[in-house]
Amino acid sequence: MTVLLDERLPRTLAHLLPRLEREAASGDRVEAWLFEGAARRRAAERYLAERGVRAVLRSAYKPLVHFFLEEVSAGTLRRATIRYPVCDGAPEKRFRLEAYPLAALFPGVDVRLLPLPGTSHYQVELERRGGSNDMVAGGGSAGGTEMHRVFAPNRIREDHLGERVLAPTGWLRITGPGGDRPRVDEPIVTEYETIFDRVMSAVRGHDWGTREPYFEQLVIGAEIPDADEA
Repeated sequence: MTVLLDERLPRTLAHLLPRLEREAASGDRVEAWLFEGAARRRAAERYLAERGVRAVLRSAYKPLVHFFLEEVSAGTLRRATIRYPVCDGAPEKRFRLEAYPLAALFPGVDVRLLPLPGTSHYQVELERRGGSNDMVAGGGSAGGTEMHRVFAPNRIREDHLGERVLAPTGWLRITGPGGDRPRVDEPIVTEYETIFDRVMSAVRGHDWGTREPYFEQLVIGAEIPDADEA
């Protein structure tokens, strides 16, 4: 057996938190999207809150699904109309597919998916039940509606074949007190991207010889220290 690569990589939070200690001041608002489980993100939020920094750390993996799991109260939800991004560099249904298994998570809720070309975010309209009859005079909903904008962090990059693709990434925003526009608004490289790059580099850089078969098996494994959700 030939080992091409055997490495340990730090988690994104391991270098993001020291950066925020340097760049985020008391009173700032931080938003970050990471490939981290909810427990670690909540712990990092508490750590930053102790330093006066208001932080919301979201999942970069299936951001729409995690928005519903972590930020939407589903008890009175009747309908969710979701307009999903359609972007250059990605198949037309890429972000529709990333919504799976949203409909199954909320039985009894009418989930509708519609395309929204030229954006990098989901537009979410939530309608809630308002009472015993749900409707008021004039045909409107007694429960009212909510509008949300759910960011989907991606960036155009070159893949291992040299083609330009829209790839998931981490993201960081830092906004000053009372500010509307963040002074930092940029992608951050995550451990998932680093693992992919290191593996592709190792495979490309190895001398496979000139005769087939070049190998019997090529086994790629990565141990990610987090728990799956049910």
